[in-house]
Amino acid sequence: MPTLETLSRNDVTDLFTKSAFSKARDYQTRVGSPVRTGSRLTAKVLGTKMYDVEVEVGEQGIHATCTCGYEWDGHCKHIGAVLLRWLEKPEAFQTNQAEPAQAVAGLEVVPAKSPPPTPPAGLPAWLTTPFADRQKREREILEASLDRQTLVELRQVAAARGWRLSGTRKAEIVAQIAEGIASVGETAKAIYSLETEYQQVLRSLALHSGSRVSLGSTMEQTALAQGPLQKYDTVSAYTYRLVESGLIFPPSIGAINLSQPAGLVGDFVPFALARNFPPLLETIVPSAWQLESAETGHTVHLADPQMAVRAVQNLLLLFEQEPPRLRPPQPRPRLEKFHTGLQGWAYVPEEVARVLARSPQDLRQQAVVLTVPPPGYALADEAIEKFLPLCQNSAHLDFLYALLAAAGLIQRGSPVQVWPAGRDPFLMRDPAMQHAALARTYFQMNGWIELWEAQRRNPHLCIKRRTNAYYQTPETILGELIEYRRLALRLLAYLPDNRWISIEQIRPLVQVFWRQTGGHVTTYNNERSSFWFLAWDDKELDADRPADWRRGPWAFFTAILQGPLRWLGLADLVLAGEEVQAFRLHGLADLFWDRVEALDFADLSAPAGGGSRPAVEEDSSPALSVDKAGRIRVDTAVIATAGHHLLRRMAQVVSSTVGEFVYKLDLNIVYATFESGLTPEDLAALWKTNLPVPMPRSVRSQLAQWWKAYGQVRTYRNATLIEFGDDFALTEMKAVTSLEKAIVAELSPRLVLIDGGAVTDLVAQLEKAGYTPKVN
Repeated sequence: MPTLETLSRNDVTDLFTKSAFSKARDYQTRVGSPVRTGSRLTAKVLGTKMYDVEVEVGEQGIHATCTCGYEWDGHCKHIGAVLLRWLEKPEAFQTNQAEPAQAVAGLEVVPAKSPPPTPPAGLPAWLTTPFADRQKREREILEASLDRQTLVELRQVAAARGWRLSGTRKAEIVAQIAEGIASVGETAKAIYSLETEYQQVLRSLALHSGSRVSLGSTMEQTALAQGPLQKYDTVSAYTYRLVESGLIFPPSIGAINLSQPAGLVGDFVPFALARNFPPLLETIVPSAWQLESAETGHTVHLADPQMAVRAVQNLLLLFEQEPPRLRPPQPRPRLEKFHTGLQGWAYVPEEVARVLARSPQDLRQQAVVLTVPPPGYALADEAIEKFLPLCQNSAHLDFLYALLAAAGLIQRGSPVQVWPAGRDPFLMRDPAMQHAALARTYFQMNGWIELWEAQRRNPHLCIKRRTNAYYQTPETILGELIEYRRLALRLLAYLPDNRWISIEQIRPLVQVFWRQTGGHVTTYNNERSSFWFLAWDDKELDADRPADWRRGPWAFFTAILQGPLRWLGLADLVLAGEEVQAFRLHGLADLFWDRVEALDFADLSAPAGGGSRPAVEEDSSPALSVDKAGRIRVDTAVIATAGHHLLRRMAQVVSSTVGEFVYKLDLNIVYATFESGLTPEDLAALWKTNLPVPMPRSVRSQLAQWWKAYGQVRTYRNATLIEFGDDFALTEMKAVTSLEKAIVAELSPRLVLIDGGAVTDLVAQLEKAGYTPKVN
């Protein structure tokens, strides 16, 4: 490969079309501000406007970029002008010293830094949209969907359901039908009265409704996965009765066509309607899987929502005490700016180095397939080591970090900082409400995906992308994977609660799902084109082959069960090694469909041991103890976050570990608490409410001692003393001036302290009232 010193005209000519190279010769005189930095040339070239040109000449070939936006064969004339200028007059280039390059697996890279802590753009959804507001909104959406239909169609729905309507105004009719549709019992009766084939089609529509990537052919496959359809030749023919029964809503008035080869599926079963459905897939799993049928060697993992909340509370406490640092981002290829097909993408260094050595042409112009590796865990290794005892494994900790950021409890960036605007209202909620906020945040969470952990567990599983797919970004892949998660959660939310279900019973439906994603995007001519795909090493997985499907899509689906749903306490699992054999859901449907504000976990707020601790009067207990030095030792597995916040109003943290926080009473902190209006009696009452043991005698005694001394000596700043001539002047002055508002303290009937900034106004008011104040 040439260097800048050995570069010749022959090395340059092949980089351009004849036309571009010819024009480049004429543009040499337009080259300005030429600079050489190591193996890099930069300059400005005057064309239609001033363009910035950068050229790199080194072991990996000649790479160049220009801000003119030229994307046809070869490089543009502006790049050619800079190269020719170098060949003919290198002394015209100012020489700068280059920084030493770093290399990873033969690829020169530039270190990347984590962004600084950045507060969220706004308050989280769980805080700004209360349950009552969401319920009202869903009812409005339901009524708006009904209002799009004609009165004749609305009366058909009522007749099909056997409802008697009163009134003639459309608004009255809509309200009555909405009331009936919102009844879970009425909706269940209508669904279970349908023939089997209609129920199959309804399930298919409900599972895929509103999907951004769903296709009409996939809808039919989902219906057929449940059994044959013999009554009609097309799925569309079944939809008429479903519309007439008010079980699906057409996007617009008219027939529903599901036979299109490609395109978005309408929102036939909007959320406002679907949330009132019974467990649609209950008949798919007619008999409960028996736990007794688990084979020897199978392990049972029971859901524990209390543990999920406790882990988040403890992480928030520890993050605040010792803010962890994030793992630095992956270093960026030094030649990245010359290749739009690399910009912003995760990469495998060895792979990129081979591709760049093979051809200097922009990767967007080549049909190159590159691997998109999963990111490393968000927290740095030392932070993972410190906080890992709070979690089941590193993947669990990584999920909780992403969940805390998505819920607006911490700021994104390094070091990790707690965000009080989200944290404080979160901790003020009871544990069941905290759990509900975390679960709903997960349902909508972006920026983290379960497939990454499946890839980490098995490095053979890869995401591959084609670099010549214009307008596709890392967010494109992540968005489609998140859509798959949404579909998977929707399917699971249609299953019955509290029943063991064999994973094999739902496999046929899950298998159909992957045919509508997996990197298939719609092109301009309405055909499907794979921009990205799952691979096993370098071979693309074929979803129609059982072995391939289990390696990829099925691993993704089961990772949802084994990861977030288990960690959030929403699913029990039976595992054979790392393979899910059966599962049992707890409250997923109620939270996913937003039917309840929070789940009714009777023991959610109980200590981790399973029961409330008996009250004791001693200075110590297993949960909280005070040593001879006055240090308060707290077991983080027992004391809830509200208790820690109370202690911080009296004491400072002198040390913290995963299992224990140590506090020491602090006079300055207690003084600030007294100044806020709280008394020792108030603190004792809060202690009784938020901590499972009574306030130790030594703590109560110290607070009482400080309270006795509180206020005996006071210092006032920026104050002015007023002395009155008799005991009645103060009352008169309050009546005729704004004196009362300015008083800081009344020392006696004849002496008061006022805010020094109010003196001028008070003197003017007194003089106006006929008094003659003397100011010293």
